[in-house]
Amino acid sequence: MKKKYPIYRKPAIKSVKIKLNMFFNLYDEYDGYFNFIPEVNGELLACCGTCFSCSDRKLKNKLKPVKKVLEKIKRLQAYEFQWKRSFKSLGIQKNTDSMGLLAQDVKIAFPQLAKKINRNYLGVNYPAFTAILVEAIKELTEKNSITEKKLRMLEKRVEKYTSL
Repeated sequence: MKKKYPIYRKPAIKSVKIKLNMFFNLYDEYDGYFNFIPEVNGELLACCGTCFSCSDRKLKNKLKPVKKVLEKIKRLQAYEFQWKRSFKSLGIQKNTDSMGLLAQDVKIAFPQLAKKINRNYLGVNYPAFTAILVEAIKELTEKNSITEKKLRMLEKRVEKYTSL
């Protein structure tokens, strides 16, 4: 019996979502070299190396400032921990010391920064936390300025009363 081979058809051009789980063994510029530098569009799970994300204003719309992040950050707890098991695809060894947040807590405070990375586990978009922390620093700076002004005002009052 003759095998039937499928007829080749030119594929239609369409957008395809590809999820990549990769482990990179990248060395820094002083200790070694990069074995390869892949170009990835989409999500990238990596344990080390430098990663640049598209952030150009020309690529974004519906911009709205992130405000009042301090209260949300106060609800998060950073932990020191050890991994329960090894995840070779992520470059994680069992009992390795690490630090981080719990994705479940992040999902409550900042839903855009936590999501499922596979059918069983949540992940955190740690690089995006930079924007949150920048806003938190700005909020703390503003609170500090107000507190310093109040302190100077109180010091002047105390000085006025002690000089009587």
